Amino acid sequence: EPTLNQATGELSRPEIDFFLGKNYLVSVHHHASAAIEKNKNRCQSQLYFHQSWKYKKGAKSKSAVVDNIMFRNSDFILHSILDMIVDNYFPLADHIDQHIDELEERILSGNSSRSDLNQIILIRRQLAAFRRTTSPQRDVIGRLIHSGNPAISPTSQIYFRDIYDHLIRVNEAIESHRDMIGGIFDAYYSILSNQLNENSLRVNAVMQRLTIITTIFMPLSFIAGVYGMNFENMPELKWQYGYLFSIMLMIFVTLTMYLFFRIKKWF
Repeated sequence: EPTLNQATGELSRPEIDFFLGKNYLVSVHHHASAAIEKNKNRCQSQLYFHQSWKYKKGAKSKSAVVDNIMFRNSDFILHSILDMIVDNYFPLADHIDQHIDELEERILSGNSSRSDLNQIILIRRQLAAFRRTTSPQRDVIGRLIHSGNPAISPTSQIYFRDIYDHLIRVNEAIESHRDMIGGIFDAYYSILSNQLNENSLRVNAVMQRLTIITTIFMPLSFIAGVYGMNFENMPELKWQYGYLFSIMLMIFVTLTMYLFFRIKKWF
């Protein structure tokens, strides 16, 4: 009987065991079960109604007897409990489906964050726990239907088939959700990889421009370093156009390297 913890998002799976005989039904469980409590209260209220003076005097009719669960066999009580448990699976499956849809819309719209990966992992854990609960139940109910168990009357087999059909639908929904969350997981990593690639390309472009600028300034630094040595036998130092010549040389080297990089489409 799985229940969803709204605070943590984890799916708890308290176990319930049943021992069924022709005239008895024994349940063993360590946690309270809403389905068992409802059926217990139903049996107690109908037993009180059966024993009341009103029932004995005027309300005893064929319809009242048929509707009273106390006039059924123990297999019908088991069906009633299991039916309530299985019916609660559909709201849980719908809740997970809604969560998946919201997560898918957020990721595909480009508004994903790192917390979305945690949500994907959480939903995968929920579906795995849900599947580990419903699959064995489907198999057990199937054996009860097809094994000819004497504790299950032919009339009740029809009702157990209804539970079996519901479990098949729940399992199909779980498998569909597993496929969806797998696709969302792949889409998340694809989008994340694209973002990393785009960031890498931008970094590479910036590094390329910085490298080109550094390369352009290398010969300029060389020229400035040569004429900054101040040796006595450097004629350009005493030439009246020496300063203008060095500046024009630097501009020429800069333009030449810039045009070279533009032709190579590196800049």
